[in-house]
Amino acid sequence: MKDGQGELSLEQVKEITDGWDVLSDPRPLVANRLWAEINELRLKLAVALGDCERERMRLAGCGVAALCDTPESSVKQRIGSDNPYWSASYGDVCRRTDECIRLRAEVERLKGIILAPERCAHMDRAEMAEKKLAILEKSTPSLLRRIGNAIRDAVSLDFGKI
Repeated sequence: MKDGQGELSLEQVKEITDGWDVLSDPRPLVANRLWAEINELRLKLAVALGDCERERMRLAGCGVAALCDTPESSVKQRIGSDNPYWSASYGDVCRRTDECIRLRAEVERLKGIILAPERCAHMDRAEMAEKKLAILEKSTPSLLRRIGNAIRDAVSLDFGKI
């Protein structure tokens, strides 16, 4: 297929390319542009898949943070803001979990006050019930208000990010 000088002639090139006139036919140029676009889209897809995986791991981190609702587990499992899987939502979940831990401790403290044997040993059952009810009525609104505020804040933070 080579001519005498060792190169392909124009006729031979047309024969190989099924009649395309590669010098004037725009199809190879279009094909090159299409391949460039395909490669660019492949790169964008790879970046998007990486972003998607990072967001999936961030979401999983929020779930783990929500389940770490004891002082011991929250300290062991927390990640810092320098971690690539940390996000503002993760920080919000950690703050709400800390509030839950604090409120649970407050409930336990109040139970201890209400149910303390030394406070109730000299009382009969009616007096003890009345005293416990008074303590509950005094402390419950504050506790319920704090719980309500925590829930309201959590809901407003969640809906604010949508």
